Formats: sequence, structure tokens, C-alpha cells
Amino acid sequence: MAFDPKSDTWIPPCDLCGSFRHQSVKLSADVVARRCLDCGLVSVARGEHALRDDPRGRAGMPDALMIDLLKRLAENRMLSVLLVGVPSAAVAATARDLGVSMMVLSEPGSGEVPGIPTFQAKFETHSFLPDQFDLILCARGLESFTSPSLLFDRARHWLAPGGTLLVGALNFGSLPARMRRGNWLARYAMTSEYLLSLDVIKGYAERFGFDIRSVRTRSNTSEVAAVITGHERPAWLTEMAVAPVALMASLLGMGVMVIVEMTRGGLAVRPLLRTVEEQSEGAPGLAPALYAGVQRELVTAGPGEK
Repeated sequence: MAFDPKSDTWIPPCDLCGSFRHQSVKLSADVVARRCLDCGLVSVARGEHALRDDPRGRAGMPDALMIDLLKRLAENRMLSVLLVGVPSAAVAATARDLGVSMMVLSEPGSGEVPGIPTFQAKFETHSFLPDQFDLILCARGLESFTSPSLLFDRARHWLAPGGTLLVGALNFGSLPARMRRGNWLARYAMTSEYLLSLDVIKGYAERFGFDIRSVRTRSNTSEVAAVITGHERPAWLTEMAVAPVALMASLLGMGVMVIVEMTRGGLAVRPLLRTVEEQSEGAPGLAPALYAGVQRELVTAGPGEK
């Protein structure tokens, strides 16, 4: 970790590339956004008193996309599926009707899903067998994960070769976010762990050996109006006025939410360990990015000193 002398805090390396080079923006008294200067990932750091439970900042995979993918992949073979999050009644019913073998990994206290094996556990601590699933559906937005890298790493481990991963996130590169950056941050950053664009998601896919098959974006007129105006419930006339912006965002592939379908490929990029340096410094497991970001000094005793 890097030490910030201005705030007396330790700053973790970038979740995607491991860099310590960042630009900080204070969003409120307890919330700071840090943009990685190497890969562009924006992480959000909060104080103890910052608001975390706000439904406006939550994104979720649209049911229609998950159902369509289940039907498409289940046409020619039996599927073993893991859904990360809480499925809707429609998604659960589709899985049962198709005869899909589905498991659910949800947060503790979220409740059992009727008729589907449900594991209520933290994503960071739960595990499945290698190559166990043909499809992993991430019903939660990527911005809600403490470490998207861990999600991609686990997905590669749990998916069978050629298996499919479907993820979605609030699109920090969307047209509304570019038009009203301050309103976007006020609406979504306060309850997100990260702010991701399509380029950042592509970076995760490349690092962990996933081949992107399709990219889609979605925009809701009411959400676009809320971002543009800065009001939670904009008037109906306002929604109609910003409808062309929502349409343009969809046509340009710059919608409020970005959804990416990818498959597990053959190779994954892993940082190479510097064996000699690790042995001499007694710090096994450090990636090259950490060596570039942390200064180390060798102190020797002078003449007459012990």
C-alpha cells in the first residue's frame, strides 16, 4: 500500500493494474474518488460515516438479458449455472422450466431462493469446484464488488473451458455521465465501490483471459433525466425533453448501463514475480506494480556507529 501523508491513510493499489499512480477528487467530507492514471479505473473510498445503503446507486443485470442468454445456451445442452446475487422470480422460473442446473450465491441474510440451491455467503470467502459451471450470471453490478478482480479470477477458476460470463456495470463512460459529471458522481459514486467504463471492463477481460462476445448498453429515460437535472424525481415533461439524449446514448453505445458477455479463453495475463528481489527483501508475492510504487531504502551504519 502507498502512504498518503496528507490524510494519514494507506492507499491500496489499483484493483485492475496494481498501480499507485492516481488522481484524487473529494466528493464529500467522507468520500474520495481516486482515478488510476495508468488504466483509468476509478475507486471510491469512504469514511466511517459515509452513506452506503442507497438504492439509487445500485445497478442490476436486466432480467430480459439473463433469460435470453439462458434460453440461447440451453437449446443444445444441459447447463450448469451460477447466479451471483438474488435472481428475480422470472429468472428462477425460466431456469426451472428449461431444466437448468442453477445455484445461487447471495449475500448473507438475503434469503433462500425457492427450488434453487442457495449459498448465503460473502463472495470473497465462498468457493466452488474448478470448471464446475458452464455459465456465470452476475446479477449484481460490478461497481458493488469490493474487488472486481476477485470476481473475474473466481469466474475463470469456476467456469469450464469456453464457459460464459455475463457482467454489467454502471457506465462511467456513458453520455449522461460525460454531460453531467458532477450529477453522476453525486447520484452513483456515493454507494459504489468502483466506477467502470467499457474500456476498464475490457481491461479486466484481457487480464483474466476472457474473450468478449458482445457489448450492449441500456438507458432508462427517467435515469437519464435524473442525471441531467440532478433531481431524484424529474417531472414528466423533463423526461420527455431528455428522451433524445437517452436515444442518442443508446445509438452511440454510451448508455447508462453497460453489459458485456464474454467467454473463458485459453490464456490469462498474470504479473510475473521478481524472484531475486522477493528473496532479498523478504516480501514474497509482490507484483511488479508494487515495486514501481513503493520506495525502499537500505540504511547502513556509519563509522563508529553500531
